[in-house]
Amino acid sequence: MSERVYCVYTMANKTRGSLYIGISSRLKARVREHKSGAFEGFTAKYKLHRLVYYETYRQILHALDREKQLKHWRRSKQEAVIESMNPNWLDLSAEWEKPAPTHHLKIERPAQRFPDENETNNKSRPEVSPLRPAKSRGLRSR
Repeated sequence: MSERVYCVYTMANKTRGSLYIGISSRLKARVREHKSGAFEGFTAKYKLHRLVYYETYRQILHALDREKQLKHWRRSKQEAVIESMNPNWLDLSAEWEKPAPTHHLKIERPAQRFPDENETNNKSRPEVSPLRPAKSRGLRSR
C-alpha cells in the first residue's frame, strides 16, 4: 500500500500578479482542475493556471501548518520561496501533460542459430544439441 503524500503548492498567472497557495493529496489532478477552470472562484477568476511551487509532506498536520505559514507571509517573502525552487517561474506541471513519445526504440536480440546437419564448417568445435544440456563435470550417478 502506498503512503499518502500531501502537497502545499502555489499557482500563479502569466503576469505573476496573483498567487494562490493551496494543499492537496492529489497534486496532478488538482492542478488539472485549476487549469481547466473546473471550479468557479479565485483561481478561475484570475486565471491562475501555472504551478510555480510545491512542497511535499507525509503528515497532513505538517502540510496544513506550512500552508498557513506561507499564506500569512508578505508577498515578497512568498516570491523568494518560489524563486528558490523556480527562479524563472516556469510551469512545473507543463511536462506532466505532454504525451509519451510515439517513437520507441526496438532492441532486438539476434536469433540463436543452431547448425544444420549438412553444415561441415567448424568441425573442430564439439557439437551441443539444443535439446540436451552439455555434460557437466560434476558427480555422476551410476
